[in-house]
Amino acid sequence: MFETPTFQPDPIEPESARNAREIARVFRISSHRAAELLEVDHGHWKAILAGTRPARPGLASLMQSIVDTPLFKLRARLVDELEKTDRPIEQLCAGKTAARIYGVWEQRRPK
Repeated sequence: MFETPTFQPDPIEPESARNAREIARVFRISSHRAAELLEVDHGHWKAILAGTRPARPGLASLMQSIVDTPLFKLRARLVDELEKTDRPIEQLCAGKTAARIYGVWEQRRPK
């Protein structure tokens, strides 16, 4: 027997699709919520994620500007670290904050 290959369309806008996936990954939001926040139809958003439909020019530039901001890049690095450790962001931040506070307290403590 032989398998019939399934049709995989070439991505129309790979850059918009990549930006859309990165936004959803970094902000850890569902596709429904992302579509709602960006004021896009959910079906259209899923097509943008797949790269099978182009994003309107305003949305494409908005997604690009979001991905290019330094704060987004910082959050992306945090999410990358969290994915390596499988720890919730609150726990990671709480641990670092507690260690920082403890270190400052130890420095100021009379000896």
